[in-house]
Amino acid sequence: MYGERILHIDPKFVAVVVTGSSVTGLVGLIASRWSSDTYGRRTTVGVGAIGLGLASCLAYFGGRHLFTLGYLVGVFATAFWAPAASALVNETFPRRVRATVGGWIVVAGVLGATFGLFFFGVVANLVASDHSTSALRMPSLVTFLPLLPTLLVLWRLPETRHKSLD
Repeated sequence: MYGERILHIDPKFVAVVVTGSSVTGLVGLIASRWSSDTYGRRTTVGVGAIGLGLASCLAYFGGRHLFTLGYLVGVFATAFWAPAASALVNETFPRRVRATVGGWIVVAGVLGATFGLFFFGVVANLVASDHSTSALRMPSLVTFLPLLPTLLVLWRLPETRHKSLD
């Protein structure tokens, strides 16, 4: 929607970008497996989340090229951190509480995404009165970047690489 309505990118080009993101997503999944086994789950989750935050900002900085690059890198980063995050959760908690923890993580993700979209919209309405290609630059910076320091909580979790499950 942003690409087509704000940046006025041809819908056919947006379709090509979305289709092309399947390749970056697959590469992200493969890289995630390698990185999780080599550097650990926490590091992979942290790097992927930072990449996703920066790619999201890049996509909203304005212009067709930045949108395309940000979208493709964002899909890669999501595919990079998601499997490692899932493994970290499953390997951190004992079997008897894994389903409960997994459910609460889904709830937290939905609430976080809902609040993030709401906050992004509020900031956009306050600072982006025009519909220029850079109108959403500030809302993206204000929404995405301040959350990155919360990744420091990852270092409080135990590393689960090469550990056997209970």
